[in-house]
Amino acid sequence: MMLIDQFSTAILQTIHSPNTHFSISLEQTVNDSGYLDLVTDLVLSGADHRRITDMTQTIGTAILQLRERLVELMQAHLRAILFRDLGYRSGNKILSLGRIIHWALATDLEGDPGRKTVIRNRGQALSLYGAVATILLKPEVTAAIDAAQPLKPVLAAAVGISEAQLRRLRRATPKDAAYNALYDHMPAVRALVRHDIPLEQWPDSSEWGRRVWEQSNCDPLFRPDYLDSSVETRDTLQALREDLLYPLAGARLEALGLSRRIHALDNFVATLGVPLKLCDTAAHRKLLQSLHRGIIGPRRPRSFQKAIAKWHRRAASAAALRHENNADRPGWPALCPTWQSPCGPHSFIPLTSAQALVDEGNALNHCVGGYYSQCRRGDTQILSLRSGSNHVATLELLITDLPGNSLNINVGQFKARGNVRPNPEAFAVLRDFLADLRDGLHPVAIKELAAHRDAVADADDYYYRRSRLTLDHARRAWPLYRVLLPRGAPETYDEWCEHSGLTAALDDILSALARSLCTSDQRELYYEPF
Repeated sequence: MMLIDQFSTAILQTIHSPNTHFSISLEQTVNDSGYLDLVTDLVLSGADHRRITDMTQTIGTAILQLRERLVELMQAHLRAILFRDLGYRSGNKILSLGRIIHWALATDLEGDPGRKTVIRNRGQALSLYGAVATILLKPEVTAAIDAAQPLKPVLAAAVGISEAQLRRLRRATPKDAAYNALYDHMPAVRALVRHDIPLEQWPDSSEWGRRVWEQSNCDPLFRPDYLDSSVETRDTLQALREDLLYPLAGARLEALGLSRRIHALDNFVATLGVPLKLCDTAAHRKLLQSLHRGIIGPRRPRSFQKAIAKWHRRAASAAALRHENNADRPGWPALCPTWQSPCGPHSFIPLTSAQALVDEGNALNHCVGGYYSQCRRGDTQILSLRSGSNHVATLELLITDLPGNSLNINVGQFKARGNVRPNPEAFAVLRDFLADLRDGLHPVAIKELAAHRDAVADADDYYYRRSRLTLDHARRAWPLYRVLLPRGAPETYDEWCEHSGLTAALDDILSALARSLCTSDQRELYYEPF
């Protein structure tokens, strides 16, 4: 009876508490039944240790088999309840009930004669608006559903959208899919509202499943439907932030007479991360609108992606040259001398200057020119695989420190023309080269590389500087970004800042942030992730 009671209690906990996994401690039950006392008595009485061990193994096996059987019974019981009350058949293993399906079951009304009606009403609401299932769980929305009151005005207010916008969400998520979904479409809805997307551009019921507006790894300053998850897009937007946006934010902070010594203000101008308290405010939306106007303009997503590809090939390389030309000691030491394959015409040639990176990128039509900063710091070595005088592929080696002034070297990327995978012959040559490095058959300039890394760090080189980049830097970088910006962009950086509305938008959000610091608690200063 004790075991039956424990099993019943474990199942009820799984049913009545969302996200509670079925758990039962059979080992504790066996111990509570006197098993340890039995073993102790057997040992003290001189029983055969092998027999005791055999008994213990038998009991352990029985416990495992019993637990598996109890889990099967629990899952069968849950499936039966879900089908009886919701008409829902689950093809997956059920170890717990998520909060949506738990809400749909209305287990808190067990024994209430009105529970059947509540379950029906909640099921109908999920059928229509499963796309925002988490909002259905809000008390005011649940109350309207359970009382069979008009749902649209209550739900629209809870979501923070109009009833017309809410209609675009009807039947976007099938009820059965909503039951066990870990996430609904609320992140997409917030992004659509935040970026002031016209209703005609909202996804329709068949498009929500593509989750274009729910890309969590995208830059939050830009519309997700204009971005992809590629390295090219990420690098381009980060460079634009550093060269054009951060300098302007820092300048506006100073123009408003605000102090960088206040962490929240300094963090904003360094990252443009908007505190959660200010997300979706008028100042936040104004900032996003000005960024879209100034950087994307009237272009469609495909056109903007083409501009990103063009900038990544050309402007990143030009920036590398500009950075190196401003350095006191340009270039960096080679990882090793040129390596020549003993079996053919292939060789690996270390690239030790920005110009060499640019030439390699032009020869193979990829973006290695943008890796100047990593090479300059000594964190990366780029080598060119050649066959005679022909460029075959580009190798990236990643360098990190080890104790004892030594270095750890790992393979990063290995790309052929157009960033495609090299052929098998190139990989065979790569293996031979790495083997020679590993076995000491080809010399590695460990001391020179370590000394260079220390010198760059100690000399407060461009990539280790602690001061913010200035407006003068942004003005010099501006021509490099013309290829990325929309056609008809102003001729100068200062005109672009004013014409796009970025200057005014940054003033507004910085002022709003400064005001919020008077009443903010720690939770309110958490930042939108990027």
